[in-house]
Amino acid sequence: MITEHIAEKLRHAASSVLGMMFMAPVRSDEEFPPPGVAYPILVLLDFNGEVKGTFVLAVAAATAQKLALSFMGMEPGERLLRPAVVEVLGELANMLCGHFLGQLQYHEAFALSSPREIKLAEIRPIACIYQRTVHLDHGALSMQVALEE
Repeated sequence: MITEHIAEKLRHAASSVLGMMFMAPVRSDEEFPPPGVAYPILVLLDFNGEVKGTFVLAVAAATAQKLALSFMGMEPGERLLRPAVVEVLGELANMLCGHFLGQLQYHEAFALSSPREIKLAEIRPIACIYQRTVHLDHGALSMQVALEE
């Protein structure tokens, strides 16, 4: 698969899911990682099907808080505790990964693991890694897909 083709699929998945489910339209996108994000919240899930791999979502804490509040239908001034924010990011990772994989036109269904928060050191590099950062009105989020073909 061509890197630019995969990057476009990641951008499209982000635009669709974030625009519809989080009321956070994508303004622009660029390569991973997001500029200025030193310690993002990282959520990982594994997938298996015709290809297997991992999907990692990286979001700055402040951006994650805003996305979680929007998804939960709460007011911008309210606060959520980190476990609730991570849970929402897990749902977002599930939606983004599912939308992304659906665009690749494989014939078999994919099985996705439960999303879990990880540390940066836990990201294990495997065969082909594709990365994209998308910018929203209130921050950026990065997606990384690693495929074993």
